[in-house]
Amino acid sequence: MKKKLCLLLAVCMMFALAACGKQEEPEAKEWTRQGYFIDENQNLLSVTWMDDVDEPGWYVGVMLGEDPIEDSWGGMLPQEGNALRGSLLSSGSKDDLTVAVSEDGTDGLLLALAGGETYRFKEYEMPTASIIVNVNTEGWGNIDYAEGEEIPEVDLEYPSQSAYIGLAEPAVHTFFAWPQAGNRFVKWTKNGEDFSTEAQFTALLEESAEYVAVFEEDPDWQNPVMNFVGEYQCDRAHATIECVGFEDAWITIEWGSSAWELTRWDICGTLDPDTMSLAYSGCTKSNIVYEENGEIKSQEPVYEDGTGTIVFHEDGTFTWYEDQSENTAGMVFTWLEAEEDPDYYSGVTAMEKNAVEEQCAILRDAYLNEDWETIAIYVRYPVTVSGTEVKDADAFFSFVRGKTVHESDRKAMQAETCRDMFYNGQGICLGDGELWIIDLSYMTEEPPEMAIIGINGIVNKS
Repeated sequence: MKKKLCLLLAVCMMFALAACGKQEEPEAKEWTRQGYFIDENQNLLSVTWMDDVDEPGWYVGVMLGEDPIEDSWGGMLPQEGNALRGSLLSSGSKDDLTVAVSEDGTDGLLLALAGGETYRFKEYEMPTASIIVNVNTEGWGNIDYAEGEEIPEVDLEYPSQSAYIGLAEPAVHTFFAWPQAGNRFVKWTKNGEDFSTEAQFTALLEESAEYVAVFEEDPDWQNPVMNFVGEYQCDRAHATIECVGFEDAWITIEWGSSAWELTRWDICGTLDPDTMSLAYSGCTKSNIVYEENGEIKSQEPVYEDGTGTIVFHEDGTFTWYEDQSENTAGMVFTWLEAEEDPDYYSGVTAMEKNAVEEQCAILRDAYLNEDWETIAIYVRYPVTVSGTEVKDADAFFSFVRGKTVHESDRKAMQAETCRDMFYNGQGICLGDGELWIIDLSYMTEEPPEMAIIGINGIVNKS
């Protein structure tokens, strides 16, 4: 009897286990939980239904940290069962995330990462911006801003021409405007009215407004640094020279001790055009270690108050004297020939690089030889010549009669190589702005046609 009872119990247990094995997943519910969510560490999660895309679906955004770029991910996630699953793309340089988002409690969400890490979020009502401040530019210049009274950090690599600030309550901000090469800052306006002639100002933002930084072309602009912009090499050391503002230079020197380690100097200073030397202070020296994938593993400052001198030479080289080290006393850097890019000037003309530079070399030589007949052929009238508007060719020849090229402008044009010339929205700059060139047919179906729109450095003979 006991054997029969045990056998009966065993059979019942087998059926029970079989029934458990065949138990189906609960039916997937329609996903409705959306909006903004926050966890105990102030990480943010958002879930939004997107109708205005090719394939409508759920967009998930997450910020796991304080940096709005490096610590943020986002992307469209399909619903699989009762969760949103898939990959979120990084907004910065970090790896993408594989995630699953599921309901948690009565109103929260659970974020699970592929590595097993989880975050619990609860509903969060995002503050509504009641104060909207737009910042824009007029002319060729850039803007930066910072919360509070701190001086804004200028981003030379990715400068901004506009910004949007949304505030739930009044707050103090500091703004800074800085011109692009060949231009100067004029003023700030607020809602169309003159506001300040100082490039930097601090204000309490307590009402919606539009601030505009106004810039204009600087007719007296000269920056000899432009003649030395480019890449340089000295043994294992590599240097990059960039033009900043009117007469300043930004110089980065990197000295590699191995494939993954290097020392970098960040130098900024004003070039003395008479001695062609740049004495600097406040240089930052850092030791940098890279991961195998190229990301920075560590960056340790050695000092932030370095001093020294850089001397430029007419042969296209420069000598570096660093006061803090004998190893860098008298290092001579040689300019590196850049690889040819036929579309180098594509921002202002459809003409290939070599053709542009050949025409500019003709105009440079004509300017130096005071061959005004050749110059006049290329001029688009009316044209500004040394601050005076000239309406036609007759007026141009009348203007240059009895005049000559100023000595400093002659030196600048003699140093012009007509290779990899600086250009911006105004056009192509020769020398230190002695000639400005544009393509009259740019962005049209017509063949490229180069023309002079500005001439400087023409003065009366002494």
